[in-house]
Amino acid sequence: MFILQAGNDLVDTIQHSLRYYIALKKANVPTEYHIYDEGGHAFGCIKQQ
Repeated sequence: MFILQAGNDLVDTIQHSLRYYIALKKANVPTEYHIYDEGGHAFGCIKQQ
């Protein structure tokens, strides 16, 4: 699992994704968790017009 999180995401907070990360690790799922200061919600995943 690859988790990408922005610190300024107002939809899904770091606390939510951190809980998810911890649950995945406890279930022995290979997981990466990357946090960036800025980017908002779904940055890098939205097609730019």
